[in-house]
Amino acid sequence: MAEFLYSSMAASASIDSGSGGRVVFSFDRGLTRNIAVFLAVLLLVFSAYLIFAGNGGETSRTPIFLRDVSGFSAGEKEALLEVAYAAVDDFYAGRRRSDFDPSFGGVGNEVYVVFRLDGRRWGAGRASCGNLAESVYNAAYRILDEKSCDGTLTCYGGRSLKDADFQAEVFILDRGFEVSDVNIFRVKKSGMHGLEYEPGVHAIRIIHGAGNATYLDDVLIQGDVEPERMVERLCGSLGLDGFCANTPGVVVRLHRSTHFMKLERDGRVLDVFRGNIVTDELPRLRDVNESFNAMSGWISANLNDEGFFNYLYFLGSGSYSTSNNMIRQLMASRFLAELAGEDEAYLDLHRRNLEYVFENWYLRDGDFGYIYFSDKSKLGATAMALRTLAYSPLLDEYGVEAGCLANTLIGLQNEDGSFKAWMIEPDYAYDEDYLLTFYSGEAILALTEYYGRTGDERFLDAALKSQNYYLVEYVDRLGENYYPAYVPWHTMSLYRLYQITGNESYVDAVFILNDELLKIQQTEKPEFIDVWGRFFNPRYPQYGYPHSSSTGVYLEGVTYAYELARERNDTARMKTYGESVRLASLNIINLQFDSENTYYLNRPERVLGAIRVGVAQNSIRVDTTQHSADAFKRILTVFTEEEFSAQTPG
Repeated sequence: MAEFLYSSMAASASIDSGSGGRVVFSFDRGLTRNIAVFLAVLLLVFSAYLIFAGNGGETSRTPIFLRDVSGFSAGEKEALLEVAYAAVDDFYAGRRRSDFDPSFGGVGNEVYVVFRLDGRRWGAGRASCGNLAESVYNAAYRILDEKSCDGTLTCYGGRSLKDADFQAEVFILDRGFEVSDVNIFRVKKSGMHGLEYEPGVHAIRIIHGAGNATYLDDVLIQGDVEPERMVERLCGSLGLDGFCANTPGVVVRLHRSTHFMKLERDGRVLDVFRGNIVTDELPRLRDVNESFNAMSGWISANLNDEGFFNYLYFLGSGSYSTSNNMIRQLMASRFLAELAGEDEAYLDLHRRNLEYVFENWYLRDGDFGYIYFSDKSKLGATAMALRTLAYSPLLDEYGVEAGCLANTLIGLQNEDGSFKAWMIEPDYAYDEDYLLTFYSGEAILALTEYYGRTGDERFLDAALKSQNYYLVEYVDRLGENYYPAYVPWHTMSLYRLYQITGNESYVDAVFILNDELLKIQQTEKPEFIDVWGRFFNPRYPQYGYPHSSSTGVYLEGVTYAYELARERNDTARMKTYGESVRLASLNIINLQFDSENTYYLNRPERVLGAIRVGVAQNSIRVDTTQHSADAFKRILTVFTEEEFSAQTPG
C-alpha cells in the first residue's frame, strides 16, 4: 500500500504580496512533498479570517475558506480535471502557468491528484493554495516535477505520461474532525455501522509532532484492508510502532472528500464513492437484463480449467483463495445447469463441471450418495448436488447418482419430518438448529424439484412431510425461532409445493415470512447511497453483517412472494414486495463490476460482471454473483418492463 500513503514532516507557508494575496507553500525538496500538520491548522485559521496583501500598489482582500465538498458542480469538476491534464502538458512542454480561474479563488481546501496508468497508480501529489484550481495544478505538476511517488520510483514503472492514455483523479478534502474514540479502528469494517468512521468514506490522517500521514478514503476499498491495519501502516510511516492511535501526542483526524475522475481526457466526469461508480437511479428491467448477462458471463468464465469454480477472489492482492465451500460451489453448479438447459452454448462447461464434481466430491454407499469434502458431508451440499442434477439436461447420464442423492436426503429425515444436518459429522462442535435454518429449505426444495423431473411420489411425500414440520417450527413459532436465512429457501419450497398441491396455507406462510424479512431491508434513502436497498439492519445484529449474497438470496425469495401476491390480487403486498425487489436490484447493480469501476485494476477481466461482497468488502465470493444472478433471472421471468418500472418507493 506504499503508493497510497501521504506523509509530511516539515513545511513553511508565506503570503506572497505579488500573487494576489494567495497563500503560497514552499516545501523542503529533501523531504516528502506533502503538507505538514501545522499547515492544516493554518488553513483552519485562514478559513475564519481575511488575508490582506499588497498587489501592484493596490490593496486586495482574498477570503480563504473551505468549501463544502458535496457542493461542486459537474462543470467545476470538469474544469478542475482539465487543469490536472494541463499540468502534464505544461510539464512536458517545459512551462508552468501562473494564472488560474478566479472563480476558484479563495478556496483553500486541501487537494490530492492521482494519475493512473494501466490500472496502477502512476503517481500522486497534494497541495493547498488560495485558489482551488492552482492547488490542483500544483499537486499534478508536483507529481512529475519531483520524480517520486512516496519516496520511491516503484509506482512509475518506467513509463512516461507523455502521449499516454492515463486517467486523472481529483480528491478535495473537507475540514475534517478529530476522532473521539480511536478504538473504533479496531472494529472489523464489516461490523462498522453508525460510528464516527465510515469505511471507504473517510480519509484517515495521523498527526504526531511536526509530521502527519494520510490514507485517502479509497485506499481501504482498493487495497481491501482493515482499518486497524491502515492505522498501523500510518503509524509506521511516522516512526511509531504498532497501533499508535492511542499514544499520547498522537492525533487522529477524519476527512470526507469529493472524488471525481475521467477514464480518458475527452470522456465524461465520473463521481467516485468508496472507489466505485454508484447511482441512486432506480433500474429499469433492461438494466436488470444487462446486469444478469454480465453475471452469467462472469460465472461461466470463473469455471477454471479443472472444472470447478474459483471460490474467492481478493482484489487487494489480485489472488484467489485456496479455501472452498461445497454448498456455494454447487449453487453455482445449479445455476450453470439451468443455463445449459436453456442454451447449448453452456453445455460443455456444464458437462466439465459435473465431471469434476462427481469424480472428486461424490461418494456412494450402497443406495446412498452424498457430497464429501474436508472430512464431512453436509445435508445442504447433498441437496445442492441433487438440485444441480434436477436442472441438468444431462440428468439421464447421472440418473443413478441423482437417485442416490435423493435417497440420502430421505435417509437424513427424522420421523417427525425434521432433518439431520450431517451425513458425516465434523470433529468440531456445531449448532444443528442454526445449520438447519439453511439446510432444511434447501433439502425440501431439492426433493420437490427432483419430483418435478421424475414424477416419483416418494420424493414429493418426503418434501411435504418436512415442509409441514417446518411450517410449525418456522412460521407458527416464528416469534421463538425466526432467523432470516430460512425465509428465502422455505419461500421457494412453499411456492413450488403450492404449485403442485394448491394448498393455500403455503401462500399464507410465504407472506408471513417475507413480511417479517422486509423489516431488515434498507428501504429509506440513506446518507450513503450505495447501501440503499440492501438487506441489513444494524438494529438486529443477531442476524449478521451485511453481505451481497444475503441480499441476493433474499431478493430471489421476495420475487416468489410478489408473484403469489399478484395471483391473489393482494395489491398492498404487491406494492411492498415490488418496491423491495426494485430497491434490492439497485443495491446489487451498485455492487457490480463493470468497465468503469474497474479503473484501478490491472486484471479487470477477472471481475467484470461479478458482485462484490459489500460496499467496504472488496472481494468476490462465487455465491455473491450466483445468488444475484438467480434473483435477476427470476425478476426477468416475473416482471414486465411496465410492471417493474411502476415499483417506485416512497
